[in-house]
Amino acid sequence: TQAIQSAVSDENGLVSFDYRSNGVYYLRENAAPAGYGVDTTYYRVIVENGAAVLRSPGSGAELTELVNQTSVVLRLKKVNAHGEGLSGAVFELRDGDTVRSIPMTGDTLDVRISVSGVYTLRETTAPAGYEIRADSFSFTTGSGALAPVSADAGDGWVLSEEDGVYVLTVTDSALYALPTTGGRAAALP
Repeated sequence: TQAIQSAVSDENGLVSFDYRSNGVYYLRENAAPAGYGVDTTYYRVIVENGAAVLRSPGSGAELTELVNQTSVVLRLKKVNAHGEGLSGAVFELRDGDTVRSIPMTGDTLDVRISVSGVYTLRETTAPAGYEIRADSFSFTTGSGALAPVSADAGDGWVLSEEDGVYVLTVTDSALYALPTTGGRAAALP
């Protein structure tokens, strides 16, 4: 599919196109207003005798408008008990039957959530030398906001907000710690 026209919505959220001839065209959003998720769905537009009809891609039902969904940014921050960043964790984000794997190559990762709903975040792989968290963190999103709903989240999940970004700091415990010993070493014969 090749783009033949592009348009930016006006202050009322409306776009208009100059259709060249009767036929089937496809409409897709490339960018969304701040605080909203991009809808990458291809919508079919059928043009006949100067009239355009927008169709749902699944059912083929006629649509009169497309509504942008608000989105939130969840910044995952992985640390140890001393607040030092950890990399190599993998999380699972679940929304009903939809499961999304979220690998972290560094100690911080931004995850954009575009659909309102109830989500559960669980660690599936801990950084090397650390325990996988046995608990999970559940939250809701909607209207550009995020709120915790989890009763099973332990002390190692801390949610804060910084400049419109929700920061979830997740703390892991070390698998083991070598004991410290004191005193002088003596050579044995």
